Amino acid sequence: MNKNRIAGIFILALLITPIASAITTYEETSSVSRIVGESPTEMLRQMQRDSLDVSHATFFGLSDGQNLQQFHEKEKILENQFGSSYYSSEAALTNVKNKADDFTKNELFVLESYGGSDPLHAKPSQYSDFGKITPSDLKSWQLSFETNNPLLVWDSPYAGSYLPKEDTFVSRLVRDATIVAPTSFNSPQFTKSFICNLWSDKTIGKVFKDARNFHYNGGSSSSGDNLIGLVLQSYALYGNPRQIINMDFSEADKEKIKDYCSNFLENLAPDIDFLGQEGNYSKFRKHVVFEIPSYAIENIGGFSIINAENTFQNLEFGELVLPLAVRTTHFPINTLITNYSLSNVEDFVDLIIEDLPSYELDFVNRTCYEDKANYSIEFENSFTENSQDFIARISPIETINCTEGKFRLYKKFNYSVDYIALSPVLIKSIDAPILKPVNDIVNVSIELLSLTDKVVNGSLAIFDQGNNKIWEEETNTNKTDYNATFTAPGQEGLQTYSVEFLQDNQTLNFDEFSTFVTILELFADIPASLIAEPNIEINFISFVDQSFSLEAKYYLLHGNDVIEEGEFTKTLNKGSNLHTLSFNNLKKEDQSYTLTLELDYLGLDRTISYLLTTNNVPILFAAAQSDFTENELVSINYTVIDYDNDPITANINDSRFNKDNNTFAWQTGYEDSGMYNILITASDGQLNDSQVVSITVNNANTAPQLNDIANATVNEAELVNITVEAIDSENDALVYSINDSRFMQDNNIFTWQTGYNDSSVYDALVTVSDGELSDSKIVTVAVNNANRAPQFIISDIDAKSDLSIDESEIAIILPAFTDPDNENDVANDDNNLSVTINDTRFVFNGSAFEWQTTYEDSGIIEVGLTISDGFLNDKQNVTVTVNNVNRKPTMQPVDNITVIETELVSLSLIGPNSEIVYSDPDNENSVANDDNNLIVALNDTKFIQNESAFNWPTTTEDSGVYNYKATVSDGLLEDSQDFTVAVLNLNRAPELDPMPNITANENSTIKIIADASDLDNENTVSNDDNTLSFAINDSRFLQNNNIFEFDVGFDDSGIIPVKIAVTDGELTDSQEIIVTILNVNRKPFLSLIGNKELNENETLTIKLSASDPDNENSVANDDNALFFKTDSNALPSPFDFNPATGLFEWTPTFDDADNYTLPFNVTDGELMDEGIITITVNNVNRAPRISSIPITSATEEQLYAYNVVGEDDDIGTKTGDSLSYALIEAPEGMAIDPATGLIEWVPTAEQAFATYDITVRVSDIEGEFDLQNFSIFVVDTTAPKITITSTPTGFINIDGIIKFDVFELHDDNPIITITPNTSFSRIDFDKNVSAYIANYTDEGLYNVVITATDQSKNTGTDSSVSFSIDKTPPITKNKHYTEWQTEDITIPLNADDPVSGGVSSGVEETYYTIYEDEVPGPKETLDEGLPVISYEDDDNWIEYWSVDAAGNEEGHIIVKEIKLDKTKPSIYLELYPLLEEYPNNESLPVTAEVKDPIVQGTPSDNLDIIYYLGGIVIDEIIDLNVTLLLGKHNITAYAKDLAGNENSATISFIVFLQLTKDQMYVTPEALQITPGIMTSHILFPDLYNASQIFNMTLDGAPFDHASGNQDNQLNIHFRRCDVANEIALRGEIFDLNFILEGSVYYNGQLVKAKGNDDIKKLVDSNGKPDKKCPLPEITKEINETDQQQTEIDETIDNRPGIQTNETNQIIINETTINEALDDITGTQNNNTNGIIIDGAIGNVTDTLSNETLGNITYIQTNETNQIIINGTFDNIADTLSNKTNETIENIQEGVNKNGSRKEESNGKNTNKGKGK
Repeated sequence: MNKNRIAGIFILALLITPIASAITTYEETSSVSRIVGESPTEMLRQMQRDSLDVSHATFFGLSDGQNLQQFHEKEKILENQFGSSYYSSEAALTNVKNKADDFTKNELFVLESYGGSDPLHAKPSQYSDFGKITPSDLKSWQLSFETNNPLLVWDSPYAGSYLPKEDTFVSRLVRDATIVAPTSFNSPQFTKSFICNLWSDKTIGKVFKDARNFHYNGGSSSSGDNLIGLVLQSYALYGNPRQIINMDFSEADKEKIKDYCSNFLENLAPDIDFLGQEGNYSKFRKHVVFEIPSYAIENIGGFSIINAENTFQNLEFGELVLPLAVRTTHFPINTLITNYSLSNVEDFVDLIIEDLPSYELDFVNRTCYEDKANYSIEFENSFTENSQDFIARISPIETINCTEGKFRLYKKFNYSVDYIALSPVLIKSIDAPILKPVNDIVNVSIELLSLTDKVVNGSLAIFDQGNNKIWEEETNTNKTDYNATFTAPGQEGLQTYSVEFLQDNQTLNFDEFSTFVTILELFADIPASLIAEPNIEINFISFVDQSFSLEAKYYLLHGNDVIEEGEFTKTLNKGSNLHTLSFNNLKKEDQSYTLTLELDYLGLDRTISYLLTTNNVPILFAAAQSDFTENELVSINYTVIDYDNDPITANINDSRFNKDNNTFAWQTGYEDSGMYNILITASDGQLNDSQVVSITVNNANTAPQLNDIANATVNEAELVNITVEAIDSENDALVYSINDSRFMQDNNIFTWQTGYNDSSVYDALVTVSDGELSDSKIVTVAVNNANRAPQFIISDIDAKSDLSIDESEIAIILPAFTDPDNENDVANDDNNLSVTINDTRFVFNGSAFEWQTTYEDSGIIEVGLTISDGFLNDKQNVTVTVNNVNRKPTMQPVDNITVIETELVSLSLIGPNSEIVYSDPDNENSVANDDNNLIVALNDTKFIQNESAFNWPTTTEDSGVYNYKATVSDGLLEDSQDFTVAVLNLNRAPELDPMPNITANENSTIKIIADASDLDNENTVSNDDNTLSFAINDSRFLQNNNIFEFDVGFDDSGIIPVKIAVTDGELTDSQEIIVTILNVNRKPFLSLIGNKELNENETLTIKLSASDPDNENSVANDDNALFFKTDSNALPSPFDFNPATGLFEWTPTFDDADNYTLPFNVTDGELMDEGIITITVNNVNRAPRISSIPITSATEEQLYAYNVVGEDDDIGTKTGDSLSYALIEAPEGMAIDPATGLIEWVPTAEQAFATYDITVRVSDIEGEFDLQNFSIFVVDTTAPKITITSTPTGFINIDGIIKFDVFELHDDNPIITITPNTSFSRIDFDKNVSAYIANYTDEGLYNVVITATDQSKNTGTDSSVSFSIDKTPPITKNKHYTEWQTEDITIPLNADDPVSGGVSSGVEETYYTIYEDEVPGPKETLDEGLPVISYEDDDNWIEYWSVDAAGNEEGHIIVKEIKLDKTKPSIYLELYPLLEEYPNNESLPVTAEVKDPIVQGTPSDNLDIIYYLGGIVIDEIIDLNVTLLLGKHNITAYAKDLAGNENSATISFIVFLQLTKDQMYVTPEALQITPGIMTSHILFPDLYNASQIFNMTLDGAPFDHASGNQDNQLNIHFRRCDVANEIALRGEIFDLNFILEGSVYYNGQLVKAKGNDDIKKLVDSNGKPDKKCPLPEITKEINETDQQQTEIDETIDNRPGIQTNETNQIIINETTINEALDDITGTQNNNTNGIIIDGAIGNVTDTLSNETLGNITYIQTNETNQIIINGTFDNIADTLSNKTNETIENIQEGVNKNGSRKEESNGKNTNKGKGK
């Protein structure tokens, strides 16, 4: 035996069926399922489930507004299917999580979660963490599923995604459940289609297929190839597709559910429109949608391509590599397509792909033959044997600019196809069994859908795979449901049948189904985990009646090694046949073994394999929340399931975690933020499972803290003001808020203007937030009530000022009032209002004052109203006038009177018992002038009136009822009463005339005539006549007035007493007579029998029947007993006859053929009836029959022999018979012996691997015959040959594609097995050679074994292929810098090539690129050193990736926001203007500008800036108040950016005491410049020491002496001549300014002080000193021109950084601008006429170049070497003339006629004396 071959067979049986590769197709004729798991044990466990018992259902569905109708539809279906065993609820995930406790046995669990799912968790509609389900949440489900075996339909997007080695819903639940779920997007209708197709006896695979097809087609199949929509490609079935569904409901329930489902499934496909009738045919329009659900830009070989779902790449030579798509729509072959059109395209996305390639046998740089190209769609038709394909070829890309790589991807194409269905019907569904025993009855349910509104006749038939018609029914298009039956063939194998609708022997529509016919099935009882010496029990179930021998060989393998082998022979009987195999020394360390059985029975070979597991892989489930915050405890919980109950060890790859039971815990710190991938491994000592848990530790932030907030109390209409303060340790920007919309907000101040409706106590929640965390406090606001007075509202009463009513009316005063405190919405300030009236006759009813006046109350009254809230009130007056009223008289009701004719009718007017009683209220009050005279009258003259009564004596003629009216009147008003007088008639009774008794026979007529008289009818009064009516007490008599008739029947014999009565309606008379009816006898009747005809040996049964009319009536005394008779000698052989029952039975023998006459009669003992029949017995010949069972298998080149055995019952009888045999249908070379029936045949090699139909006939001498039809399969014994034509070697990073040829003489489709298992397909077939291509997609080391097995079980093998697939790219890790850095950043890259699928090719190279301003730099490798980022920016990028030896390139990782700032902040701090000292009564002119300079990229800004005055931090330096800052001080600005770069700058300044005019004055005010003293009086502020002064001068002259007092009053004395001489020495005019300068102690520090009285008053008009004050000699002549030139020169020389040079240029900081300083008045022209100016004033050079300073109105220089023109730096060009050699004509106020000069800066006086 070939042991390797057996191993290959095992892998085929185990893996090829359950694992199906993903397919992209638009049609589905079979079910595709998936068997997935972490171990072969898990997968085998799924395959061994063979049934699904569904007895209970639970539905968690969507019931929001959009899906409410669908929710109720699904509920209705499940209610019909499961009745009370059904539960539904809205899909609140928090409820679903705990559902496991409610799972019942055999559960259908339908779950539609809100929002979506992905492989790792399901989320609600808002995609928040609330209510999220993760696979670890389903541990309880998993334990429940182990025992309950549910069917789970999870219809949420991505719920069915399966990721190997990941903890997904599928991987957790599939071991113990069958799952249907989408792997991507879902359809809201799919669940309805699925549960509508869920029936007993169907496989779950067929339910899944039918649901998909049914959903796409709206409840009907459109052709033999069922159609599948793109959305349905997403749905996956996990589990054994051959599981049989078992549900408990009746056929009636099934039909009801089918009808209900059809109501909406017919409309599930809105993509098909009915357009109308075209002759006898229906015309439709099918709307087709092609969609691209997702796309990605993928990098392949240095190029980028568009990988769009449901497309493939265009690899035409020279063309751009762009996605293309083919959308195929299938129609029946007999469909006429009439039109098609593109409706619209939509949902586009613009793409820029600069490196998209062209294709020239490989990807090459793109060649653009044209820059623009539109999307396109082309249509074509193609035909197959049984369908017509309508094909759309779609190019979804629009090229916008090929050169620039700009493209547009259209993701949705809508087009339509018009077609005519030439078939009048569509085969809607076929329900047939998947598996049937040989020779068993096959029941098939077929449903048709009519496509026309006209009735079309035809037939429905089923053909087997030999095209033999095995069932047919004539029908028409009105019938939709059919049940067909036929017999399964006697040989084992897959049988394909065709259902066809025929018309005139032409097939108009068909569909196919398949049933596997089997002789033998095997079931093995294998535990999940085996002991060392297990016993395996195998049940061989036979489906044939005959016993047969089974020869079996078995092999126990570990890998490719045979551990144990053996064989046994067993005789199998119909039903179960148990056999036990025992094995020894199975080892746990071997993990698993393969048990393979080779079976040989009835000429058939089968190989079956089972997996025996001794050690299962432990299954690890680890889970943790995904996000944590620094300083939180990170916990990872894990659970390990081991089916062997081995001791488990769990480890973690991160030493920071500590293990505690089933938890790994890590206490994070404030330095641990980042993303972590944690590997947890569980091991049983031999095998292990691992799982990666990803967690993120986020930066921690502390919440801001609110300061205490005081509660507020105000009165209504007052303002509430709440100011909030808070601190934040991170100094984050804070946002304040309040939860009361009545407050207005201004940053942290909240105000509320209350109103009179607001009294209450309010709790307002004040919150401060830093954008992430917050703090809140409640502040209580008490608004006290303010009371307001109530008020009357002007009403209708007020408007008239009075109220006028009549006597007896009710005077109603409805006070209308209001209280503003009660009208608002505030309840706690409502007042209880009380309203009062000053007249007690008025009664308050709660809303009004009422006075019920009487007829004594006429007159005018005044009343007053008061409304009060208890504190305040309001008043109102009302006038009420009551008018006198006349009242009518009244009469009491008059009783009706009844008398008999001749009696007196009397109505009395007086006395206590008067019949007529009347009165007048005006006569009875105390008012005298309103009394009235009353008159009484009746309306009939029959009454005679006297003073006391009205009288009427009746007569015998007065019977009747009379209506009267009695009236009383006071002359103006009257009252009356109606009454009746009934005069009764006197009545007398009628009388009957005497009547005799009556006697009559049955079947005769009896007549009775009654006569009577009445005295009342004989008088002259017409109104007392009576109508007489007669009656009888027996309903059998028919009445005609006074005549009674009775038609007597044969059932009426007997004595009948009859009573007859007459009445006038009141009085009655009656009389009784006796009616006697005599009995009459009738003869019986024998029912007709008719002549009889039968064959010999058949049984004739005759049941005689007769009737007797006397026995069928209700009369008991005339019943007769009936008896039957016949001739016992009339027939040749005995018969059975019962005279009492009339039952006759006779079975003629095979010698009794003839005609016979047989009489029958019936009698009642008195009368008789008779009948005669003829019996014809026909002669019978019996046909022969074949009793032997044919042999259905033969082997090529070997003798086949089958002895046909015939039987005939006529052989040996008196007629005699003999048999002969013949072949009616047989293959070439087969012969039969006509006498013995022996068939012999030796099949040739050419006849091998084929099935031949045989028909043999046995006949008797009269031509009767029997046929036996059977088929013989000729077994092929030649094995296929395998040749490898192409294979990969070594390490590869793409799919491993193997190409090989298989040569097979007789079988063009042998079974190919590839180990390890993978997907493969046949790509060519030519002359018995099939070319195959196999594709390995998963990573791993592959030693490939290929076997080819033909249908005769001949096997060829090749094992020469070996290679490794490594598709997993390397993983490169680095340290991510999230904070700002201040030094060049070195990125530590570390690459590793992970082991996947057991292989790793190793890292070959790591590449990186550093971006500056999002522009990539050169690609570099780690061989050149680690990457270093030196570019200063807040968004540096680095892109890195690694490539392994297999060529796998890691996805490029781009890390952004790497922040580098190496530059310190810049600080610009200055005083402008810059002076030696500054007065303390003005703000200090400080200019400060702090920036984080932009060096290369974006600065880290958000600077932390602190200003220090001395050592004290100040909030602001702009407009700094220096009132108390006398003396010398420093201002330091400190700045720190986010990266930590620091800088500082310091300026110094001096502040002097500026004395104001209120603090200083000089006496005397009027002075002459003569010798003497002038005094400056100074009042110093606090903190000054007026007794200590230094260097005090007045207009430059020193003080002489000083004196002070205790109030800081200081008097400083100067000599007047000193002042005058000082002025003269400066060459100024004699104008005393009284400028005081000096020093004084302030707060212990000597500071400067200045003041100016500015009196400017001189007595001497010429302004010269007195001769007593000699002036110093002035040696220089004051000339106007010379003075100006000298001042300009000396002023410039004394400015820092400014000087004049030899050529009379002005030089400022050594920057020269060659401009002419032409003719300035009072100056001389210089040689070069140039001005040298610092570049600080913008582009002054360009403005002044080659131009002459024109008319400069006002010029000043300052301390910062700038020239100020008109007080501004800007628009210097505007102040200059464009002409050369112009003179500065006028310097305003700078020069006066006396030759002196005074300059002003910004309106402030500045002394600029010569030399200063």
